[in-house]
Amino acid sequence: VQCNYNCYLVTSRSMKEETICQIDQLKLNKYFSRIIITEQNKFEGYSQIPNLILIVGDTENDIIPANELGVKSYAVTTGIRSSKFLANYSPTYLSKSLENLINYI
Repeated sequence: VQCNYNCYLVTSRSMKEETICQIDQLKLNKYFSRIIITEQNKFEGYSQIPNLILIVGDTENDIIPANELGVKSYAVTTGIRSSKFLANYSPTYLSKSLENLINYI
């Protein structure tokens, strides 16, 4: 069974123009249906996404909005947060990599 999903990037940055330049330089636009840049709280960014089913992230700023919105979260320890730290926020899934993400969609 093949499934198609719309992927959105929600990022929290204080310098929006620099973030847009970085996204362009990394050529990330082609991977996402939409890119949402928020000042701090990602909840508002995530709440703009229709039919949201899963939030993937590496900080509490991704897990907390997922819990508040009642959607699943896939927390990865590829960023600055440890497994133990992220587990405190009760993500649906907790992993050391994105490798197994496809198994949870």
